[in-house]
Amino acid sequence: MRLTNDLDPNQTRKILEVLRDETSIFQGYSHDDVVSLSQVFKVLTFKRNDYIAKRNEEIDFFGIFLHGQAFVSLDLQKIKTMSIGDMIGFMCVSELQVARDNTKHKYDIIAETDGILACLPFGEIKSESRKYPQVCFKILQIAAKKSLEVFHYNVFGHEYNPAIKHVNTAGAAKKVREFFLKNPLMRAFLKGIDRKDEKYIMNSLKTTEMDPGDRLVRKGTKDRAIIFVAQGQFMAFKDTENEVYKEGAVLGVKEFLRGDEWPNDIICSQTGYICKFTHEALIDMTQTAPISAIRMLRRIIRHQCYDYIYQKKMSEKRSFEFFQVEDDDLFIDLKLNYQNEKERELAKLFNKPPPEMKKGREFDSMPFFLSDEFKHIMEDKHQKANLQKLTTSNVGKDKLAGSGNMGGISSISGPGMPGNSMYKSEFLKERLHEQNEKRKRERKLKKVQPSRIATDPSTNGKAPIRRKEGQEDLEEVIDEMRNDLRIREQEYEELREAFAKLELENKRLRDQVKKETSERQVIEVKLKKNAIHTELKDNASSINGNTFFEQKRSKLASLNSTLLSTINEQYKSGLRNSYVAKYAHRWLQIVRERKKLRERDSFFKF
Repeated sequence: MRLTNDLDPNQTRKILEVLRDETSIFQGYSHDDVVSLSQVFKVLTFKRNDYIAKRNEEIDFFGIFLHGQAFVSLDLQKIKTMSIGDMIGFMCVSELQVARDNTKHKYDIIAETDGILACLPFGEIKSESRKYPQVCFKILQIAAKKSLEVFHYNVFGHEYNPAIKHVNTAGAAKKVREFFLKNPLMRAFLKGIDRKDEKYIMNSLKTTEMDPGDRLVRKGTKDRAIIFVAQGQFMAFKDTENEVYKEGAVLGVKEFLRGDEWPNDIICSQTGYICKFTHEALIDMTQTAPISAIRMLRRIIRHQCYDYIYQKKMSEKRSFEFFQVEDDDLFIDLKLNYQNEKERELAKLFNKPPPEMKKGREFDSMPFFLSDEFKHIMEDKHQKANLQKLTTSNVGKDKLAGSGNMGGISSISGPGMPGNSMYKSEFLKERLHEQNEKRKRERKLKKVQPSRIATDPSTNGKAPIRRKEGQEDLEEVIDEMRNDLRIREQEYEELREAFAKLELENKRLRDQVKKETSERQVIEVKLKKNAIHTELKDNASSINGNTFFEQKRSKLASLNSTLLSTINEQYKSGLRNSYVAKYAHRWLQIVRERKKLRERDSFFKF
């Protein structure tokens, strides 16, 4: 029998997800990877004053602390405290033993508080790697990286990658928002991004306040992040002359895309703020807002391409030696045209692939003082490999024939009991013994309690069916899930009905607004008509009183008739004018959009 988890799989998965989000141990792991981790790791609990590892005890598992604390002791003296994220047995699983004694613990590891430990026994690595190859590779990769970091620190006295960790400054959200919305360089960088995308990007940024003399970037470190200078001034110390970065500068695009080392030290020379967008933040955005993430990545790549062209123009150097290249040709994935036949022949000569070398000819290409020795070494290696295959196949057959259980794994005894065990650590043996005792108690309880008899409704009471307790629990869970599904369906139908009512109300309100606007237009036309009538009557009365205008009365009557006809025509064409105004407004929008496109093209055109 083997070890099992002390915790429920859902609890284990939640703990691993919290570690993935809050620490850098499982950073970048997907949901499926976390589920596989919970199945590969044996999650065990420990109590205070428990011995997790004893001195001179053989190392047989790789462990990661998920909760709680433990301390390392030597000769009753406390040396170090181990907390969440610390590991046990990473040097041994990475096969970095200098001597044979290094396969044993050199110190005692005692639990200081109650906690949880994720273990991977060495004897189960091969079987688990067949079930979950990718996750096992990632676990062993974590152990190998940890061993490299520890060994590097012990030899050189500093961390393997001493990148500066910036702390998020509280209360800087308003300044960052103003910087993104008002700074012209940032508007040019984010050109074409919606407000919703900007919101996701600003939430993914880490804002830090820097004082004069603070180090922003350490030379030679790897930190896949883009840094936006929101305020202040920073200085990069180069070999030839220093470079000053002011508000709106974008740093680390090449390091973000390629994962290269930062070439220079960058120091804060004037108090300000920086916004840091890490590669991990981009990966996290792909889960919540994938469209925003790909748009941000496009802007980063576009910025790098424009920077290439700018550097090319400033240095006045050609990218190709034998022919001229225009800026537009750099964005086309085609073979560029050569100017003449001579350049074509030169390009063929330089781009000619090396001749293919047949298998076994590598010995002839080696120097004479290495080829014979290398040939003997390879022959000995092949002979040893063939012998090892034969011996392993014979031994495997003997084990399967002689053993009574599957895979030749012998039975495991508890502490103090005889028998060969695949676990050598006392901590794992004690946990296995506790789990075996728990299994025995459960078997006894199942034998004592009579199984319940239920009648299948499909058989009409003729054939009784014997059901176990686990099956009834499963049926209860299924019934609960069905009830939840019915409740969700009812809520969905209620929401659909409410949405339909809202649509009808919206349509009614729009019709009412249209009707009121048309009535208002009619009233305005009538008021104008009445005003003109009153004015004409006043003029006519004044003309009747005056003998000089009596002969002009016929002309005024004709003028009155023409005015009334024009007013009626304007009233009839009111609806037509509303549609014309609508399409005129749409035409104005199209003109404005085309103007914006022309401004953008002229801005990015060199």
